[in-house]
Amino acid sequence: MEKRAFIAVILSLLVLFLYQYLVDKNKKMPATKEVPQTEVTEPKKEGLEGMSREERILPETMSKMSLVKVQKITQKEEKEITVTTDLYTAVFTTRGAKLKSWKLQKYKDKIGKDAQNIDLVTGRKSEGYPLGLESSKPDLHDIREALFEVDKGSLSLKERGEQGSISFSWTSPHGIELIKKFTFSAGKYLVGLDVNISNLSDKDTKEDVALSWKTKLDPSKEVDSYSFSGPVALIDGNLEEVEIKKLDKDRAYSGTVKWAGYEDKYFMSSIIPKESRKVKLRMSKSSGDVVSVDIVEPIEPYPGGKMLHSYSLYLGPKDIDVLKSVGADLQKALNFGWFDIIAKPLLIFLKYINKGTHNFGLAIIVLTVVIKILFFPLTHTSYKSMKNMQKVQPLMLKLKKKYKDDKERLNKEIMALYRSHKVNPLGGCLPMILQIPVFFALYKALLGSIELRHAPFIFWINDLSAKDPYYITPIIMGASMFIQQKMTPTVGDPMQAKIMLLMPIVFTVMFLNFPSGLVIYWLVNNVLSIGQQFYINKYTA
Repeated sequence: MEKRAFIAVILSLLVLFLYQYLVDKNKKMPATKEVPQTEVTEPKKEGLEGMSREERILPETMSKMSLVKVQKITQKEEKEITVTTDLYTAVFTTRGAKLKSWKLQKYKDKIGKDAQNIDLVTGRKSEGYPLGLESSKPDLHDIREALFEVDKGSLSLKERGEQGSISFSWTSPHGIELIKKFTFSAGKYLVGLDVNISNLSDKDTKEDVALSWKTKLDPSKEVDSYSFSGPVALIDGNLEEVEIKKLDKDRAYSGTVKWAGYEDKYFMSSIIPKESRKVKLRMSKSSGDVVSVDIVEPIEPYPGGKMLHSYSLYLGPKDIDVLKSVGADLQKALNFGWFDIIAKPLLIFLKYINKGTHNFGLAIIVLTVVIKILFFPLTHTSYKSMKNMQKVQPLMLKLKKKYKDDKERLNKEIMALYRSHKVNPLGGCLPMILQIPVFFALYKALLGSIELRHAPFIFWINDLSAKDPYYITPIIMGASMFIQQKMTPTVGDPMQAKIMLLMPIVFTVMFLNFPSGLVIYWLVNNVLSIGQQFYINKYTA
């Protein structure tokens, strides 16, 4: 029984690792209400005077509406507006009042002198720029490429807490005026966006307008199979992640959307409707490899009336502390799967340790030691049980020879042997099983943590999120596994011996391309286990 249980634990570890190594890229999407695009209906709107979501202001008299004269806006030259803060440099264009560039000041695309700031806008043509408004209805059909007026040519915010805004305005040939007001704050990745709609005509209007985040895919970019990249949203409390390959057909949803956008391993761009209101949501991919996430809302101001749609925009790193400070459950974008409930507290604790070490490599070592201390009683019990099992192996072999033709009698005699020697056949495996969730939670946390991105450790390891360039740590890690196995009591079973012999080889091969921070954790854990086993072998009878 001990042999079977022990092999089961080893195989479970191996299967879980292989699952992460080979199958993790085929993640299942969370169950979220999805409806065909043609069947999505918008709930009936009610007047919301005084609320930030939308307001309608009727003119004092209907006679004033008839005096409104719609004038055609003369096309002017396209302009660029630059917004600079301590965290990012943004470039907007007056064509469609879209975002042309959003470069993060504190994050580079690589390590080296030629490193460039990360740009969250990947489109290089107008149709691929995000934060534009789109409509298929005649009254606003031209809005996508319309030239907006802008109230200032640039904006610079350097002092923490300092705020500023830029407003873009445009009036359609049918008398619908749109004003997009962006509000920026130094020290924050969060941006306010108010879309004001005014009906300057004497006719009713009813349009569906989409605020869109667009991402141009780069076919030459290496795909990370261990993390998710693609459109994402939080709808009715459920996290919806859609893989790019599954966007062969447009996806449409209806519900309470807290936020929606696009994310990769380390960064995300999201649109956050204020008040988490019910909207239509559409995800699609064009033939030009442009992924679009659209929040669709109606505009229906009466003649002379106004409406307001308010949003927040988050364009920045997937840092758990920053995401939590934004609100709207944005931290759910940092998804560690099954182990989420354990992984996030471990990540927060790791960041806390780093405040003292100022080195995430050292912080990983300290965290590993702390976890090892917490689990010391369990692992100590496990090792002692395995050592006791080793002592009764000769007696078990005699029983197997004596009752080889009577399995029922053999099982009874073995159980009697366990009782007489006070040996628990599962004592060596159960403590190990209890530690598996914690190990894999930390594994997931280290694998997707932006804190390790470009974080140096010592000597040749200058990026804990990248593999060891010389494969030194994975080889040492494999050697430590081999030493640990040699010191661990075995039951003398040939099949188990073969499995244990393969484990260091299999793990070394898998860890060759794993982030060096994760390898350091596993290596330190092995070294501590060797020390613990040495103590048990020497001082435990």
